[in-house]
Amino acid sequence: MHLYEVRLSRGRAHRDFATFLENANSLNAKSPDYGGISSTCLLAHHQDAETVQLLLSRGMESNASDIHIKEITTKTLASNQSGHIVYSELIDNYFLPYNKFSNL
Repeated sequence: MHLYEVRLSRGRAHRDFATFLENANSLNAKSPDYGGISSTCLLAHHQDAETVQLLLSRGMESNASDIHIKEITTKTLASNQSGHIVYSELIDNYFLPYNKFSNL
């Protein structure tokens, strides 16, 4: 299983946001905060990042390149450059108790 940070360019202002949100919700993506998914979500999946990008872009009229995916790993959680440290509490409380991740 892999844990991904998913970002949609322009967030709620993106013309295909509703389709993206529907796809993200169907894959059990979680908002990184209590505000709901706007431009960023976290997603656990057993497929690689390219396949997850295809799943998230189903039915979207715009280019799938508007969806940016980074895997969250032990290294990126420890790095100040990735910004993944802000997701630590969500990862510890929601994802780790229920899944086994190969890179965490």
